[in-house]
Amino acid sequence: MADSVEFAALLPWFESLFTNAEREEARTRLILHEFPVDAELRAVTAAPPGWAEQDE
Repeated sequence: MADSVEFAALLPWFESLFTNAEREEARTRLILHEFPVDAELRAVTAAPPGWAEQDE
């Protein structure tokens, strides 16, 4: 599931590509399949890809 469009839609570096409604639907679908959404998001966002890192 971590390789799904639903999961990708929730990643912060792809946030601007999806509406809030699409992101909520993606989260709902993952939860319905008992995917640990929040735990996986924490793990993936802890080490974002170099191209996704933003200068502050």
